Amino acid sequence: MVGGLAHADRLRIAQALACGAVSHHDLEQAIKLKTGPLYHHLRVLERAGVLQIRGRNEYVLSQAGRLMLMAVTVLTAQGTTRQGHVHPPRKARTATRKSVRRAASSGIAA
Repeated sequence: MVGGLAHADRLRIAQALACGAVSHHDLEQAIKLKTGPLYHHLRVLERAGVLQIRGRNEYVLSQAGRLMLMAVTVLTAQGTTRQGHVHPPRKARTATRKSVRRAASSGIAA
């Protein structure tokens, strides 16, 4: 399931579906992908269980797809990189010996 949203275009497709795009034409307009790549990504998302096909040319996010999209959105908001790696929160910088000596030589208390 996670692998289904691992590509930026598939994530954009899932976001477009969450915002109301349901047909292939709607997705083409929202995502700006050509037909071949769009169908490829739709198949990957369907196989991963992220979306379901309802009727002819109508796509909806599955319940699991909605949950996965929310999780990815939260992770993205917390500092993931473009490649999807999550960065831990930054620690406060501690003074090193070199910075203490530099401050002492310039007359600044560290």
